[in-house]
Amino acid sequence: KAIERYCLKITDYLISKGCKLGVIACNTASAYAYDAIKTKYGNSIDIVNVIDPMVELVSSNSSYQNVAVIGTKGTISSNIYQNKIADSNSSIVVASKSTALLAPLVEENFSNTNISKLVIEKYLKQSDFMNIEALVLGCTHYPLLTDDFRAVLGHDIDILDSSKIVASKVEQVLRSKNLLSIHKHGNHEFFISDYTDAFEHNAKIFFGKEVHLEKKDLWV
Repeated sequence: KAIERYCLKITDYLISKGCKLGVIACNTASAYAYDAIKTKYGNSIDIVNVIDPMVELVSSNSSYQNVAVIGTKGTISSNIYQNKIADSNSSIVVASKSTALLAPLVEENFSNTNISKLVIEKYLKQSDFMNIEALVLGCTHYPLLTDDFRAVLGHDIDILDSSKIVASKVEQVLRSKNLLSIHKHGNHEFFISDYTDAFEHNAKIFFGKEVHLEKKDLWV
């Protein structure tokens, strides 16, 4: 309920800023708050989460028979990937594992180090993951560890990052509603509910340039 409450306040704020489409860019928030956000705001703007586009991709790939999903404790304990993939394509076997140490490793700038590789190896070297064709990165922190995943898993396993998949879905929705901008550049604003130096560092990596983070106290 806390996640749901926070997400509703964030959505309310973004709509007040003139948002024309909302993306829940977090797997745990998508798992626990999407339905509530869709119910409250679905008549005002379109809402895209990061789970459903990934499920569509996995379920429609005929070469996938065994897939693994990793994520936070909240995401994995919700069983949302397992249930949605089973509903879409019951022939795919889905293994899952909570990899709770990985997000903090990213946040503390330990990506692509011997430490991160050792932790990933410890998590992924288990029997359920031995015969997979794809690994779903069920946390938006995890793409920063892609090189580490590749070092542990090799090059024969697809590492599925939701960012491009979700971006494609957003374009599709905007185009269908005639809301896709013809302008390639615009002004960017970044609002956060809490600030850390590590968060700003990672924001710069994701965005590829300097960013200014503006803290907003939405919980009062």
